[in-house]
Amino acid sequence: MDQMTLLIAYIVVAGGAFWFFGRKQRQRAKEIQAQRDAMKIGDKVVTIGGLHGEIYNIDTVKHTVDLDCEGVILTFERAAIHHVVTESAATNNEVYTDEVATEEE
Repeated sequence: MDQMTLLIAYIVVAGGAFWFFGRKQRQRAKEIQAQRDAMKIGDKVVTIGGLHGEIYNIDTVKHTVDLDCEGVILTFERAAIHHVVTESAATNNEVYTDEVATEEE
């Protein structure tokens, strides 16, 4: 009977882990789809290949996006958009260095 109880415990733990990780993956997929649905012309995006560009046109029938990459218009599937780049606050570009104290003899 001990082996049967142990087997059932393993199955319950494995099933729980499978459900938990599957749930997280489904939530992430919904977030990505919502972000893709919210894209509009003029947004800056990054493709899954790492190409940075600005949305020039969105074709909802063919599910494609035209990106303007410094004057070159490229067409991608909407699924190829990894994320929309959000404009962050202005950063301070000053470089800070640690001053090292030196001993003078």
